[in-house]
Amino acid sequence: MKMKPAALTAEQLATALKPEFGADTNVYLSNIKLQRQADVLVGGTTAANTGTLKLNAAAALLVAGEDLVLRVKDSTQSYNGLAITVTLGVTLDDDTADTATATLTIPAWEGDTGTAVPLGLSDDFTPDGVGNETKKVKSIDSVDTVANAKPGISLEIWSTPDAAAWVGVGCKTEINGAPKGNPTVAIACGYDSNAFTKKGRGEAPTLDISYKYKTYVSGLARYHGQDVDVRVDAVKEGEELLERWIYTGYRPALTLPRGDGEEEVIGSSSGMYQALFVFLADKAA
Repeated sequence: MKMKPAALTAEQLATALKPEFGADTNVYLSNIKLQRQADVLVGGTTAANTGTLKLNAAAALLVAGEDLVLRVKDSTQSYNGLAITVTLGVTLDDDTADTATATLTIPAWEGDTGTAVPLGLSDDFTPDGVGNETKKVKSIDSVDTVANAKPGISLEIWSTPDAAAWVGVGCKTEINGAPKGNPTVAIACGYDSNAFTKKGRGEAPTLDISYKYKTYVSGLARYHGQDVDVRVDAVKEGEELLERWIYTGYRPALTLPRGDGEEEVIGSSSGMYQALFVFLADKAA
């Protein structure tokens, strides 16, 4: 499944860029998971990158091919605010060779395009050959080019499940998923409580979901205890899909308080997740 939302026109952005309501978000689960297929280790200089491909020996693409995405593992910076691009040499699902490119950039509708690239920012790899845009990739063969990334960082390549794999949780009442962070940690010396500071590892990120319970075999309850990925679509005013967030490696742990009288039964789950992906719609040309 291609994860990046379709580009929005100026008229659509007038709705999409309004502040978000809780009702704008729809939540889906999939027990067919995204898989990390490879890392791209960035070398060279910021102005002239090199890229080294490191395949994940524990993962393999389906023979029929899969869609791929590129992800920023840690918050980083781009060169002069330019888009970070990665082009791979690939074999497509029809056994032809092509290249596929992903671009990590702050959309033009955001006034501060700057150099900061947040953790989890992601984009689809799209085959470059004419007529190949919707084809899937069955093997990653090389890193052809990397541009505008900070040397020393690692960019991740993941495969994604098909659209049919995602199941709605039903009437969501709340979702709270904090991005992973690396806060500053103080090291004391004598009476100086923060004589030194350095980057800390932070806490494991968590995700909380609550929804209106129907039955044990529908919605979130059906996936209790299973390893799933969570997709959150922000559809402004029920019309314009601006953001798509993916949380991987989540294992729902259902709690189900049943009250009295006409109180609604709200099922909830809290747990850790592994990786965060954020896909943003561009402004249509």
